[in-house]
Amino acid sequence: PQFRLAAPATQRCLFPRNYSTVQSDTVRTQLMQMEELYQRVAVRSKTSDKVEIIAHYPDLKSLLEMRVIRWTYDPSHRTHISSKALLKYLRDHQSTPEPSVPSDLPPSIEALFQLIASQAVTGDAAKLIVRTFLYHHRLIDDNLLDDLASDKSGETAANYFGIFCRLLDRNLVAGFGAKTIMTVPWLNEPQSSNPTAVDLTSVDTNSPSRNLLAFSCALGISIVPPFTALNIGEIRWFASRKVDGVRVLSLIDIIIPSSSTAALECFGVSFISRSGMKYSSLSNLGDQLRHITKYPRLREWLDRDPTVITRTEGGIVKRLVLDGEVSMMRRMTEEESSQRQAWSLSGLKGAAALGEEEDNLVEDFAKTVSVVRRRDTIPHPRYFVFDTVSWIELISKGTSGGPGLGKTFGQRIPDSKDLVEFLTIELQNQGVTEKMVRVLAQWEIQYAEDVDEMAKRAAEEGWEGLIFRADKPYKGKRSWVLLSLTTAALDGEYIVKSLETSKMRLAINGAYGEYNACARVEIEHKGRPVYIGSGFTADERVRYARKPSLIVGKEITVQYFSESKALGRDGPSLRFPRVKTVWEEGRRNV
Repeated sequence: PQFRLAAPATQRCLFPRNYSTVQSDTVRTQLMQMEELYQRVAVRSKTSDKVEIIAHYPDLKSLLEMRVIRWTYDPSHRTHISSKALLKYLRDHQSTPEPSVPSDLPPSIEALFQLIASQAVTGDAAKLIVRTFLYHHRLIDDNLLDDLASDKSGETAANYFGIFCRLLDRNLVAGFGAKTIMTVPWLNEPQSSNPTAVDLTSVDTNSPSRNLLAFSCALGISIVPPFTALNIGEIRWFASRKVDGVRVLSLIDIIIPSSSTAALECFGVSFISRSGMKYSSLSNLGDQLRHITKYPRLREWLDRDPTVITRTEGGIVKRLVLDGEVSMMRRMTEEESSQRQAWSLSGLKGAAALGEEEDNLVEDFAKTVSVVRRRDTIPHPRYFVFDTVSWIELISKGTSGGPGLGKTFGQRIPDSKDLVEFLTIELQNQGVTEKMVRVLAQWEIQYAEDVDEMAKRAAEEGWEGLIFRADKPYKGKRSWVLLSLTTAALDGEYIVKSLETSKMRLAINGAYGEYNACARVEIEHKGRPVYIGSGFTADERVRYARKPSLIVGKEITVQYFSESKALGRDGPSLRFPRVKTVWEEGRRNV
């Protein structure tokens, strides 16, 4: 339902600018403060002006964090009741006597939302609690429900309930969002006397604005061929395979004893998405990551970070961050195994060797997304680590330049590799057979031709793409120091003009042998011949070589990244084409 708010107040104020001395623990006062905040912010366009206004409402801090920040960053934080459904319930039960107040009725709006978001009560039971809360705090009465139905409600009464419903729906429409709330310097908030030594002891470790959610991690910018943005020769770049998984940042909290000879202890491991959403299904991975407390260089790394997460009797707690991709793995199909074998037998050199795996596994993206979002523990995830950074570098977006901080990506690569190798050995010594953590291979680009070779292999093996990272300090935002290439963005149908054969070593029914096989087919793209040799299964290669009529003259679907042009060549060609489907019946029919 739509509720009328008073026109923006440019001259009048219902309450003083600062509410530090106001008895603000009543729900009605809090809602009126929220309305005034809305009115004052609505007439401002500059973010800095909005931040200054919001700072004068410290009593709304927890409510704004819950309904704005968690709304943005934590999809699991839902009230599961809409204002429309609530209003219908209220009208349907209007003849029911005003409910009695139970002793455990939530005392505040925040507590009420927390209760129904937890789904400890659901359905009509949850709506009954909300109804009781509204009547108890005089936010509604029977007359108001009648007036709302006829749009005759008084302005103040309607605003109490109207603002409550906006909060319930997380639809403040107030001209500010989570990022603005995160930057608010709340008045009467304790400030550190030493800006370098950030101490989060007084902050709830679950606070969305201060601990898990007040950050943005490194994000990439998409690029397309011919890769001139890399400026190879002027900037040092590293490339890695784009893992087809889910981005996961591992926050590993370590207790550092006051004695330099005492052993480090793991205080806890948590996992969040790139937007700050918590994952609760990776506890098995956390059990393995706990063992990095024995890593010899860990204390040295943590000592460089001035940020203190909290304090315990055993010592202060600091945090290390691993950045990577979680993926569920599956066994390769015969086609995928044959394709990898073909690359291996081709004598891979230089950059084209990037991404070779020791096992016969590939990522299963659909399964990964399904299981990571569940609350149930994933038995055997695979975690590909591609970066290791300090907590201060993450929350400061990489701008912290203290001693030992600000390493370039090329300097951080050995850190990740050494840490994962140590963890692998430690788990092996403890008899753990399935190690979940791998370091993602990084390849330094020497020449422009390296990029073409890597992109070619990525397209032909069906990888999601490639990631390029500049040898620069960490930047916790979307920037040019991280570039992303996604392969196979387009597809189209073409008629096969001809077929070429050659001797190839292929796996047929699990056994390798030498066969006369289809090496490539010819199609025509905008009047120009294009040859495609990727995408065929081993069985298809042999069948089409034996009986070319199965494919010549038939339609095929070709997947490719983009069109390519070259000087001295008439018409465009296709960049990184591969056969997606052969329509042996003649034409595509689906």
